[in-house]
Amino acid sequence: MFKIEKLGKGEEEFNLILRRNNVEIGKMIDILISNINNVKPEMEQLNKQISLKRVKKYSPILENGWILDPYVAAEFTVFKNNDGQVTIQGSVFGNWSKKIYTLEKEFRPKYLLCFPVMANQAFNRIDIHPNGDVYLSSGITLGIKGSGWVRFDGVTYYIRE
Repeated sequence: MFKIEKLGKGEEEFNLILRRNNVEIGKMIDILISNINNVKPEMEQLNKQISLKRVKKYSPILENGWILDPYVAAEFTVFKNNDGQVTIQGSVFGNWSKKIYTLEKEFRPKYLLCFPVMANQAFNRIDIHPNGDVYLSSGITLGIKGSGWVRFDGVTYYIRE
């Protein structure tokens, strides 16, 4: 059978303190769990908002002698968010009769897209082809020859999968 021993006064106080601490720790754990459960819906909402704002970004490789506009500090970048919105930002300089760059596959539209842009302080047009080729087309349509800068800010479109 079990042997029951009488605990000394010090041991009884120690066990009492230990039981009280265990009860306090249990209460603290319950409070923490309750707080976590209260914050969960807010965290889930924040995660949804963050996931909507995730963006893929890259800087296209310029072709045919096109370079970054040396007078503009901003980088030349293409962005795409989870909604399929593609935005192009930046300014380049080069020969207007030649292709500027080719978009990576996941940034390409299904159909030819045309956008008004500023180029050498005049309105011109950018054509984005389904194969990703990007041209300044106004040199062809308006008979403009030579080279100059092209600003892409404001070029935004959606890709529907």
